[in-house]
Amino acid sequence: RAQLIVGIDELDRIESAESAERFINDIKAIFGLPNCYHLIALSADALATFERRAVSARTAFDTAFDAMTRIEPMDLSTVRQLLEGRVIGLPYPFMALCHVLSGGVPRELMRVAREVFTARNSAAGGEVSCAVIANAVIRRELDALRHGLLASAARLTVPGAAELIELLDDPGGQTGDIRDYVTRVSNFLSGREKFLDAGAVADNAAAICDNLAASTYFLDTVHEVFTQHVIAVVEDLRTYDSAVQAGKADFVSPLQLLARAGAALAVNPVLAVSRPRRFRSVYKLPAMAPILLSQALTGGSQTTTPAPPSVAPQPTVPRQARQ
Repeated sequence: RAQLIVGIDELDRIESAESAERFINDIKAIFGLPNCYHLIALSADALATFERRAVSARTAFDTAFDAMTRIEPMDLSTVRQLLEGRVIGLPYPFMALCHVLSGGVPRELMRVAREVFTARNSAAGGEVSCAVIANAVIRRELDALRHGLLASAARLTVPGAAELIELLDDPGGQTGDIRDYVTRVSNFLSGREKFLDAGAVADNAAAICDNLAASTYFLDTVHEVFTQHVIAVVEDLRTYDSAVQAGKADFVSPLQLLARAGAALAVNPVLAVSRPRRFRSVYKLPAMAPILLSQALTGGSQTTTPAPPSVAPQPTVPRQARQ
């Protein structure tokens, strides 16, 4: 019978799985105390290491823990219940925008919801369309991404470091066009040689560049959908609700695929690229794919800039909507 439960939070914040493993090695001697249980939050990398124990050497994770449980991101139905309990007057498409940008992570969901209302309060006029809100929120997400990567890029010692820093420090040019910025990122990352260090290795730059490429591709896809194809989003939400009411537990909305891409940004850039690419196919959006530095050996696919489709009428947030 447990008499003491010790919670160790934020272990998933340790920069690498190797560092987390060293930490577990240092403290696992206390795990054998009688009537005492330890509940620990780990990163996805650490969980993957534990799940590979059957085909790999034993690590500190599988020798220290009795069991590990993967906590999946929230689905759209759960996101809607959470937002409806915390927010008044937020239309369904805006909830879907929050779901996609947050990746279904509760903490991120509430942060994005606050960004939506900040954008609403900053806009002039009575009602504000989904296109206007999505444009403002995604621009802020892009700015946060650039600023977050600047510090890591400043530590690189490769020929292209200065150019990468300049690109990250640029808010997107005079027009602030997101598609144009995505194209510039893709063109910049096409030359692998500029990221090779003195040992002809690009691993140090790959994590930063892959994060930049996958994130801008994801944000551009979300921007295109929620500014130019909101009617399709509404139809998708209706189909999803019908499936939920019919008890189809295995039904997955295409928007859920895009949300899963957002959840994969921090841990797996390859998935963060493949999922939006599949989503674009479902929504019949122009095919485009970014370059991942880790995969670019002699080149890669360039981002294309298709002509913008016509803009359909947009759902709006009424003036009386409040948080």
